[in-house]
Amino acid sequence: MYKYNTTFLLKNSFWYFAVDAIGKGMLFVLLPVYTSYLSPIDYGIVALCLTVDSAITIFSSFGIDLFASRLLFRFRDKRELLGTLLGNIYYTTLLLAFSTSLIVSLFPDLVRKPFFADSELPTAAIIFFPIWTAFFRKVSHSLFGYQKTCLMGKQYFKINLIQLVSLHSMKVIALVFLGYGVVGFLAAELITIALVAVVSGFVLYRMVRPRISFNKMSIIRQSFFYGLPSVPSAISGWVTQYIDRIILLKLMDMWSVGIYTFAVSITSQLFHFVWGPFRSGINPEFFKRLEKKFI
Repeated sequence: MYKYNTTFLLKNSFWYFAVDAIGKGMLFVLLPVYTSYLSPIDYGIVALCLTVDSAITIFSSFGIDLFASRLLFRFRDKRELLGTLLGNIYYTTLLLAFSTSLIVSLFPDLVRKPFFADSELPTAAIIFFPIWTAFFRKVSHSLFGYQKTCLMGKQYFKINLIQLVSLHSMKVIALVFLGYGVVGFLAAELITIALVAVVSGFVLYRMVRPRISFNKMSIIRQSFFYGLPSVPSAISGWVTQYIDRIILLKLMDMWSVGIYTFAVSITSQLFHFVWGPFRSGINPEFFKRLEKKFI
């Protein structure tokens, strides 16, 4: 099941590179459409929604889902036990993520004031899009993390390709044919991510059969000990990547945020395009060597 020779790792990395290339290619082709139907102010709103999405993702599970990757290596030959351990972690992650999105939804000022300041939005519903997109992404990422750890690059490629095609298709429909503007753009993303989350949850259940066992609840405590130290690192990464949008909005306006974000995103994608797929393909080898060291 687990092969770690160089050729296999490179082939596995190819699938991550392929889906990344297709995603960026589709975005490049559709860029004239998006820029025709979205104003700089709309781009600013989208950028701040992504900022909210990323912030909620950090605090929605406190990093406990990261422990699943280590369990996959340590108990890969004990399928029954693995399903129980992963089930406790996965379901706890979903409960925490859902609770976080629900609480923030009940108190929208937790998002509006620090992230959008006093900016006028097309509709107050915009605030709720990134809140729940963050939850549904967490559901999908459970499957994506499993596929990456188990070197299932081809399967990862298939489901992400479906997500990309569905996402851009719905965005074009919302913008061009329905004329819903930035609200439709964000709604299309939420709907697509939600549908992919449902499919991902079904696929993951078929593969792992995760289940809850109250006799193994100690694994939750261990996962917190493992994941919590990653939270400060994630926060620092978030600050480095997103805090400039919030500061720019307070100093200037949403139009400036949109122009700035558009320029930065175009120039910064090159690094992730080159390094990201290779990192996803090689990470399982790091986990394997860690297990050899500590077992």
